Amino acid sequence: MFLNGQACLLDRVPAGENSTRLSFFFREQGLQQALLRERRKPGPCGPDLFQIGDVTLRKKSPEAIGFVVEFSLSEDFSGIARSYQQLTAASVTTRFFQRNLLHLESYETAWELLVHALRAYAARPLPSATLFKLVYRFARDEGYPVTRGWLHALSTASRVEIETLLRAPLDELVLPEARVLHWLERLSHYLERETAIYPPDWSLLSGGMGPRSGPCRAE
Repeated sequence: MFLNGQACLLDRVPAGENSTRLSFFFREQGLQQALLRERRKPGPCGPDLFQIGDVTLRKKSPEAIGFVVEFSLSEDFSGIARSYQQLTAASVTTRFFQRNLLHLESYETAWELLVHALRAYAARPLPSATLFKLVYRFARDEGYPVTRGWLHALSTASRVEIETLLRAPLDELVLPEARVLHWLERLSHYLERETAIYPPDWSLLSGGMGPRSGPCRAE
């Protein structure tokens, strides 16, 4: 059987001497694993990270790992590689989707969030703000009361700051990076406590080795 569709490459890792294991987010079918056999002749080595294209997989069954038969590039986010911070944020984002796609019943909204974020990483600064917006909207779109259960429980000043972060275009955002990371951390802790969503590895954006230990300070 064959699986065809538009997909984004989330991850690729070596799988033996002659193969690479790929993790795709298919727009209609969600997370799919596939193997790409190494070419013996010179030529393209398959899709690169974050690329979007039309993909054909050959599979023995719907549950089996597929083999990449064809990949036709339709969108490349090469601008992401210009900055280490943007590259890190994009990698954190694709890992976030890898961990959470299996729990979704439909994929269109998540697909639109991913594509919007990758375009922002490739073209604009402030990748941490892009990640915050994505994670907040992902939780909201999945039906969690992130506005009522988290945002409205904060102080008025904190709510105003977060609402500005959510609504302001990236080019107009003046919130310091440290504050964006602070709210990304707080949101991640909320998701971990109150939802089934796996939070993003936000600490990688600040050069940390992991979440700080101890309780969060109340606002």
